[in-house]
Amino acid sequence: MARRVIERPLVIRSGGEELIGILTLPDGGATAPEVGIVFAQSGSRGRVGNTFHYPFFARRFAAAGIPTLRFDPAGLGDSTGAIPTQDMRALYRDIQSGLFTADILAAIDEFLRHAAPRRLLVFGVCGGAASALLAAPRSPRVDGAILLSVPVLLDGPSVSAVDALPKDYAREYLVKNYAKKLLSPRAWLRLLTARSDVRTILQHAVAALKPAARRRRSGDVATARHPNPRFNAQVHAAIDALIARGNRLLLLFGQNDGFRNHWENEFHRLYWDAHPEYARHIEAHTIPGCNHMFTMREWQEQVMELSLAWISSADAAPQARAAGAARTASR
Repeated sequence: MARRVIERPLVIRSGGEELIGILTLPDGGATAPEVGIVFAQSGSRGRVGNTFHYPFFARRFAAAGIPTLRFDPAGLGDSTGAIPTQDMRALYRDIQSGLFTADILAAIDEFLRHAAPRRLLVFGVCGGAASALLAAPRSPRVDGAILLSVPVLLDGPSVSAVDALPKDYAREYLVKNYAKKLLSPRAWLRLLTARSDVRTILQHAVAALKPAARRRRSGDVATARHPNPRFNAQVHAAIDALIARGNRLLLLFGQNDGFRNHWENEFHRLYWDAHPEYARHIEAHTIPGCNHMFTMREWQEQVMELSLAWISSADAAPQARAAGAARTASR
């Protein structure tokens, strides 16, 4: 049975700024709930999310007995502070690099003073997923993360798109995505009627044809680098840090979201097999027909179903271990 929900305003102090948040609580809930959730901002939006889905998620979690906090980081929404005027892609890059990390950590500390859950999760969509992921390893109280449309590539590269693309990577991209379409009349029609991403195709084509990079001298020190210069190494490091301390991650993508392809091609394909802990700690799902921002209520409902099931599976794990230990001891 769903519980009645209570919402209370909250002021969070972070770096001299006052951040405005909303506590969403189950009415009559336990003083020390099993799980609590702190929402990171959704991209460049604050506590409401890009399509007002954060209030929906927060209230649904609270109705299931899970208190939450959503808030506006400094410079957004009702919070004090300012974000310097800049190109939106540059702002997204700053967010993906940890612009709001300190605000999330301050929100976590404030939430724990009010809700005191036994386990704490962070939740974010798009840039908020990146923000939540980068903040999580810096708080010893975080036990896991629910990440929707998490970006693994940085926006707004400081070099030209062609110069930023390695020759081999550009060639592989073209072969994988367009070679099979060369004999497709439908694909040619899309190209000729300007419905294909011609700019991206040309950038990769030029990069694939540029002269090969000079070989390293024998005395040079080789460094293991991701083939895509836009890859966010901080995301990789944060995932490894959380897994190293036993945290679990739930990753949700829309079927029609390009970020899903980035995850599969730029992270999963390169790192998954070499790190067996990923499969034990990361659960990923694709929601059919869904877009990048989970705008439809039916997709948001699926997010809730998957999230609550994932949380329940974590709740059951300690009980199963305890039951197994008791059976072993009784033999």
